[in-house]
Amino acid sequence: MRAKFVFEKFTQDGDPISDMAIGMMREIKKWFEDLKRKDDIWSLPNFSNSNGLLRDLISTYAPKKFIEYVLQRDSDYDKDYVLRLFLQNKISLDLVDYVIKKGGKFEDLSFKIQYIKIGGKLSSLTPEEELTAASRFGNFDDFKKLVNAGVPLKIGMINSVFKKEWSYKTEAKREYEKIRKFLIDNIDRLEDIVHPRDSKKLDRIKSILLTKKSGNARSYPQGYRIYRILKFVNENKPDTRQKIVKFIFELNYGKDSFNPLLHGSYYSDGFRNMICPYLHGDIFGFKLNNYGKQRLEHYEKKFSGKKIDAYI
Repeated sequence: MRAKFVFEKFTQDGDPISDMAIGMMREIKKWFEDLKRKDDIWSLPNFSNSNGLLRDLISTYAPKKFIEYVLQRDSDYDKDYVLRLFLQNKISLDLVDYVIKKGGKFEDLSFKIQYIKIGGKLSSLTPEEELTAASRFGNFDDFKKLVNAGVPLKIGMINSVFKKEWSYKTEAKREYEKIRKFLIDNIDRLEDIVHPRDSKKLDRIKSILLTKKSGNARSYPQGYRIYRILKFVNENKPDTRQKIVKFIFELNYGKDSFNPLLHGSYYSDGFRNMICPYLHGDIFGFKLNNYGKQRLEHYEKKFSGKKIDAYI
């Protein structure tokens, strides 16, 4: 009896093993179907989108074998993206190593440091990255050692130190303060410390270092800040948004505390929500709209003639 052979192929977009109702892909689909049945997820993932499938497997705490299967089956996923997902969700180190071997790279230095801290052996920090980390995370001893060893300092590192120094508290803040003091003590030899590409920015770097520390914002009676800002705009008709931001910053932190390199985006969201409803801007500058004039008149009655201790 002559054997009969079946030559039909599986559907082009399907998974052969899944189509035969066996194998890992069938288990993965059943996993998500069970979650949806229990209302633990809104909808089933797109099983043909590797990035989305891996994301959904991670977010639903799926068995490790499911993630391994998709990693080995597919090659079109964004390896940098998946690597970040793994590190953010503390996925098993061997899977992180697998993605690195497949070409995944760290999108941010913090992920690289995190990888090394959990025992990753496939990457190490360059001296420049070590100095960046010391600046960003506040490690004075490492910062001093690396700078004195000749690792070039970039303006971004100094910028990072300054921002963290006045925005952080407790032990971390003291570390940033030590770094800033070290830089100020060595300000006369900045030309030898700073990266050659930033040598033309020495004046800006000195400006960052010597800017008056902001400290804590001054406390004012409710509505007083808005009153002063509206009064400033009405009297000065500033021609740039930055002039308004400078006034707000110095009203909060004191005269000469504003540094456009560091605080240029100050109140970027708050400015839109809190100040912009009162303003009208055109080629001649900013001025109060009708609503702003009404509010200024309201606050004038409340604060005019009262002696309030303000920074400016």
